[in-house]
Amino acid sequence: MLSANEVIDLQRACVEESALESRRLEAIAEALRPELHPSSVNIPKDAQPEMLTYARKARTNYLPLVVDILVQSLRVVGFRGTQSRENLAVWDIWQANGMDAKQAGLIRGAVAFGHSYGIVLPGDPVPVMAARSARKLTAMYVDPLDDMWPVYALDKVDASTNRLIDANHIYTISRSRDGRWALTDEQEHGVGVCPVVRFRDRVDLDLDMPQGVVESLIPIQSRIDETVFGMLTAQHFGAFHQRWVTGWTAPKDANGNTKSLKSSAKNLWTFEDPDVKAGQFQASDLKGYIDSQQSGVRDIAAISQVPPQALLGQMANLSAEALAATEAGKDRRAAEIETSLGESFEQYLRLAANIAGNPDAAGDDSAQVRWADTTARSLAQVVDALGKMATMLGIPPQGLWDRVPDATDQDIAEWKALAESNDVLGQLAGQFARQADGIDK
Repeated sequence: MLSANEVIDLQRACVEESALESRRLEAIAEALRPELHPSSVNIPKDAQPEMLTYARKARTNYLPLVVDILVQSLRVVGFRGTQSRENLAVWDIWQANGMDAKQAGLIRGAVAFGHSYGIVLPGDPVPVMAARSARKLTAMYVDPLDDMWPVYALDKVDASTNRLIDANHIYTISRSRDGRWALTDEQEHGVGVCPVVRFRDRVDLDLDMPQGVVESLIPIQSRIDETVFGMLTAQHFGAFHQRWVTGWTAPKDANGNTKSLKSSAKNLWTFEDPDVKAGQFQASDLKGYIDSQQSGVRDIAAISQVPPQALLGQMANLSAEALAATEAGKDRRAAEIETSLGESFEQYLRLAANIAGNPDAAGDDSAQVRWADTTARSLAQVVDALGKMATMLGIPPQGLWDRVPDATDQDIAEWKALAESNDVLGQLAGQFARQADGIDK
């Protein structure tokens, strides 16, 4: 057990160690939330009020959409061992903690910021599984690339409360009104390891810290904002025809004020002097701005491997094969994320099984999570392929049920029960077999 001074010193060390990472995470958070960072456009301080308004309106943020598209294609729907097609018992703990919904936060944090964290602690009647953003939790590793478990983790509960978690204890640290931190509570969890699991969107041995999908796109997003700002400015000041008159001066009224000519569909200007000329300036062409904006969006799509039509909102009549081809890059990116996150989810569930006293599930290193199939394919195409696999390759139909798009484990269990209840011949054969076995005995 740590002393009060050791706990305060470790908290300070965690904060200092994560200072550089915290600045990076806050920059990503600002890029994802326009209300935190209204505009990346630089305008003079003495600019007209309209310019400030257009700078705020120019924020056309595609970054949250990129994250949404990737996250929406990732969803864990089961956890199975190698000896059974049924979910392991630890899946009940997952369901009891509402992780079907909470997993989206873990995945979103890993995709956007590069990593997120899950915590599992003893609870009644089942262990408590929680999700934490990398902005709220700092984990300290001996080897950040290879270590499975951190040595310490600092969980920032709120502005005045932190929790320091180690292999056996949870230390609650509170800040008083004078700004000083003090140890106010300590509890033993007895897990034996710091019960924090790190979720990374990918493993890169050359990066000093996680990157995520957003960080590399921020400069392109700024470029798009500047383009939209230029378009709004040109639209306001130059998109309408400005008229001019030479060789003529407008008359003045009784107060000495110059009368301006008003132009409308019902007004006609006439001049007696034959040397007077009237014309209009050419309106600004906004096509260049629009093309530049779309070019930036296509750059975002290419770097993030997101289908361009999902960002541009342009789609022709595409066949199922063509649509699948346009989403091939996204599917490959999602598959890489699934590989990395899958290991973390398996570690997360095995930790919950260990805390719940289920050594079989906790020690099953070959157990794997099952991901939902969100690939863009028509249902008719999938059913046709599965039917051919069953008839031409001899694969048992029940072995293909989990390949049906959007089929959950609950659906498969229901199908299995219905198949067993409708298998009259199988039940009759089983009854004859039991009778024959009784006669033999």
